[in-house]
Amino acid sequence: MKKLTLTLPAALLLAVALAHAASEPVKFDAVSARDGKWSDAKTWKDSRAPRAGDRVQIRTGHAVEYDASTDGAIRMIHVAGKLSFSRDKSTRLDTGLIKIEPGDTTTEDGFNCHDAGPAPGENSRGASALEIGTAEKPIPAGVKALIRLVHFEGMNPETLPAIIACGGRWDTHGAPLNRTWLKLGASVKPGDTTVTLSEPVTGWNVGDRIIVTVSKENDSGGTYRQTGRRPRKVQTEERLITAIDGAKLTLDRALDYAHLGTGDYRSEVANLSRNVVIESAA
Repeated sequence: MKKLTLTLPAALLLAVALAHAASEPVKFDAVSARDGKWSDAKTWKDSRAPRAGDRVQIRTGHAVEYDASTDGAIRMIHVAGKLSFSRDKSTRLDTGLIKIEPGDTTTEDGFNCHDAGPAPGENSRGASALEIGTAEKPIPAGVKALIRLVHFEGMNPETLPAIIACGGRWDTHGAPLNRTWLKLGASVKPGDTTVTLSEPVTGWNVGDRIIVTVSKENDSGGTYRQTGRRPRKVQTEERLITAIDGAKLTLDRALDYAHLGTGDYRSEVANLSRNVVIESAA
């Protein structure tokens, strides 16, 4: 009797290997020993602070404040206790996975969550929580919290990098803006370095990045975005705010196009700046 040998495609073999690796309990390189700041070696077991490439665990009952700013990526952070971001200084965290999940063990699986621990809304000290500002205490203006999601070799690219809440709580609150966008209050012409908004705004700051959108009635055929079928000049313009006087914004450089501030096709001004940013490094 002949044996039948089946050869699995290389892609399928890789998927099986990744799934198996992701389901294995994680062995942590750095584990919290008490409450404290991320950068303080005494916060961690054996005074061994997290390093680039580490798998890190914040244990149940421990509250750690992230106070670092580095591009040395952490492979994984298991938040079984609480991880909060500093409100006193700007921070940057590059990581492949933040998993907010109660318990002493977890996996590097970026898809499945396990039934364990308190309900997502529970605020007890033992609850798992990621706080990048809260509704009561947002990250204040002038302080920036940046998380960059980075893919690590061996992670399943279909589910990671990611931030995942598995029976835990995740709060994200930056400095509030009373308006994120509004219409122009007066028309501007090419060469102008100021724009007048339809009303004054609060929460907008010098250094914020804004866009002034195209006016649909422009004779030159301006459009919101470029298309291959019908190429046009894109007349939505991006600038930085250098001064604010009520509803009047001074820009870092002159506008290239006219933007209408009256009629049905008025341009709009949108503030793109946020002091809490979660982005992909890819």
